[in-house]
Amino acid sequence: MRPRAVTVLAARDGTTAAAVARALAEMGPFTCEGGDAYAAQAGSRVRRAEAVLVLGSARADPQVRGLVEDALTRHVPVLCLGADDAGEPIVARAPADAPPEFVAGMLLGLLERQADLDRMRRETIAANASSGDLRAEVNRITDELQLASSVQRDFLPRSLPALGSIRLGALWKPAEFVSGDLYNVMRLDERRLGIFITDAVGHGVPAALMTLVIGRALPTKDIAGNAYRLLSPAESLERLNAEMLARSEHASRFATAVYAVIDVQTGHVRFSCAGHPPVLLARAGGGFEPHGTTGGLLGVFEGTTFGEAEFELAPGDRLLLHSDGFEQAFPDAAVLQQKHRLPNDRYLQSFARHRTLAEAQAFCDAIARDADEACAGTPLHDDVTLVCIDRQ
Repeated sequence: MRPRAVTVLAARDGTTAAAVARALAEMGPFTCEGGDAYAAQAGSRVRRAEAVLVLGSARADPQVRGLVEDALTRHVPVLCLGADDAGEPIVARAPADAPPEFVAGMLLGLLERQADLDRMRRETIAANASSGDLRAEVNRITDELQLASSVQRDFLPRSLPALGSIRLGALWKPAEFVSGDLYNVMRLDERRLGIFITDAVGHGVPAALMTLVIGRALPTKDIAGNAYRLLSPAESLERLNAEMLARSEHASRFATAVYAVIDVQTGHVRFSCAGHPPVLLARAGGGFEPHGTTGGLLGVFEGTTFGEAEFELAPGDRLLLHSDGFEQAFPDAAVLQQKHRLPNDRYLQSFARHRTLAEAQAFCDAIARDADEACAGTPLHDDVTLVCIDRQ
């Protein structure tokens, strides 16, 4: 074991301090210096020391107290012999008549402990520095995600048009900062509305970016000079599928979608689904019934065709277009904390319970409250989107 440097201090009694230093040097692996705390070299002795032994009180004498505080500031262990005032700034105490062997043992113990304390201090400083860097990075990412969320919301309709006898409401709840769902309501001409929902496979920023691309790529018309022809919902989805495949190159981009065209004067609805949940139609005074079409996911196969269905919305009827996130938005209480939840159709109970609400937006708001209550403060497991169409 290498010799450890120890300084012995006494107030105005350098002779005793020197004698104790010599005794310690004979007892253990120490190189000791001792002297009067008021000596000119006392400060330099303390600064060279790995441990300090104080003879008497560290509080009673201001010079000794200053040297002790300097040692403690530099994390040098201090042992005080004969101190009986509990407020002294010391690391350890021992009786004034403690045998030299006992004092030597205490000093060695303090030195060994100090090595561990120094190591832990260095590790704590490094951990705090890393933690600070991590917090800064998390804050930066959070700020960027909040900006992305704001940008995505700008792509949603700012207001829902009320044309003819048609009234609309909407619900859009991301599971994270950004959503893999997107909806749009488009005025196609003087009497027809286009309503579109897409749900990109996946979550987070990649899915959100994909929905923005899909939303902007949806074709709705063929324009030739001053004339135009509205595309049928199936045609729109087929062209959108071709566009996604042309853009995908080597990356796989899949999505589901539903697109409906509504004549606001007659209530005629024509729609097409691409791997998307069926639309739900409730006749006046009745419950919701599903209506679907054939057609797989967008972005998978070239030349995919999509079926169409159509019906008339009569006054008092309500039509719902929604994403599949609702299948996990109403979990059993027993699985609230589970990472994976099995799909279920409990959302249909919520839809049915609020069927009698007169306003389309009031209906969507009530469904949002039900979903919040069902999740009991836990995050949604999937994005949810709902567009409600009423005919007055």
